[in-house]
Order: sequence, then C-alpha cells, then structure tokens
Amino acid sequence: MAEAEDISLNMITRTRRVVLEALDVAADYRRDRIETCPDCRDGTCPDCVWRLQVIAEYERATEVVAATAQPEPAPGEAQREAAS
Repeated sequence: MAEAEDISLNMITRTRRVVLEALDVAADYRRDRIETCPDCRDGTCPDCVWRLQVIAEYERATEVVAATAQPEPAPGEAQREAAS
C-alpha cells in the first residue's frame, strides 16, 4: 500500500509542477502582450487592463497551488513519524 501512496504522491507532485510552470508561462505571455501592445504603451487600453486582471488571477492560482505543495499527513501518520 505504501508503494501506491508513493506513486500517487509522485504524480501529484509532478502535476503540481506542470500546473505551476503553465501558469508562469501564461502570465509571461500576457506580460509580453502588454509590452508589445499596438494600442498603448503603458498598459491602459481595455485589452491590457483585461490582461493585467488575468495575470493577477494566474498569480492567485499560483499561490494556491504552491500553498498545497506540502500535503498534510494522513491521520495517524504524523504520530508514526514522530515515534520513529
């Protein structure tokens, strides 16, 4: 059973890493679009304002995903670890 839990935890860790990388790439893409916007140079046109809002959402999602980086031990697991 422990091997299955290790595999599951490994998959969760990899998935979390992929999600964090995807959010980072997506936010960078939006920032690049703001920098090269033909309608404005300071991020104030409606498209850029929307992009800034999307970037903020990506950053909030990144914080949530990163906050779950350390899974909580299962009930009784912390007691077993403390005893060892």
